Amino acid sequence: MSEERILTTDDVTIKTLAIEVKVMKIGNRQVTLAVFRQLPEEPIISPYGVLSGIPWGRVNYHVDCESLAYKHLHIVWQDGNKLKRAIALNWLVRSALQCGPYSFHGRKDFEETTRRLWEQSYAKLEALDQLFIAV
Repeated sequence: MSEERILTTDDVTIKTLAIEVKVMKIGNRQVTLAVFRQLPEEPIISPYGVLSGIPWGRVNYHVDCESLAYKHLHIVWQDGNKLKRAIALNWLVRSALQCGPYSFHGRKDFEETTRRLWEQSYAKLEALDQLFIAV
């Protein structure tokens, strides 16, 4: 067996690093959860799989979504000059839940195109920076 190595102060250092935190502000005040909850909730991914507006960022807000026992994203997005929030689902979850009013009427080509577009849109949302909301 190999001998267990003990770390010493000669081996370890502490470094201070700068981090970037993105926050939403109204004037000079940071947006609070109460304000975030007042944003109208509307899907950002259309039934055709494309983004319905400009995503601003992800918010780590998982209150009142216990019924969503699957992976989802909370997104702040821009529709014209209005801010909205959305819960975005990946394609597999969306398909399993059969969300939305659209039916493919047996058209596999259309379903495949929509799936591809949806996955691309969801990947863009996953890559967004996190927005920090004040408590």
